Amino acid sequence: MNTNKQQYSIEVSSGNDGEAGEGPARRHPLTAHGGELIRSFDDNIKTLWDTFSCAVLKFGNLPFLGWRPKIDGVAQDYVWMSYAQVGERVTAIGSGLASFDLPAQSNIGLYSINRPEWVSYSRNYLISIGAL
Repeated sequence: MNTNKQQYSIEVSSGNDGEAGEGPARRHPLTAHGGELIRSFDDNIKTLWDTFSCAVLKFGNLPFLGWRPKIDGVAQDYVWMSYAQVGERVTAIGSGLASFDLPAQSNIGLYSINRPEWVSYSRNYLISIGAL
């Protein structure tokens, strides 16, 4: 084994203690031998919604969600939405869904062509209300 190669993870179990077909558990070298795991990089971030909301505030006008439109089957340059723009859309979609005044624990289905916006908008709104 080449010991000069940087390791990004270290095995911390044999892999025999889990489900059949599972590999060994791995951790970052700094935490593999009793080091404390990092729970959050910010004390104000406890949930996925907190992560998204904090990113919108912190990175506002920076690019967040990008895609490459196709014209006549040819991929064009990336088009980007900023964190702030995605945050506004999440709020707008969430407000629309909230206006239905659905009872708690209702099921919501979104059917559309696969688009990155739907994944981000709907997921982040549902996380914000505790539905995911």
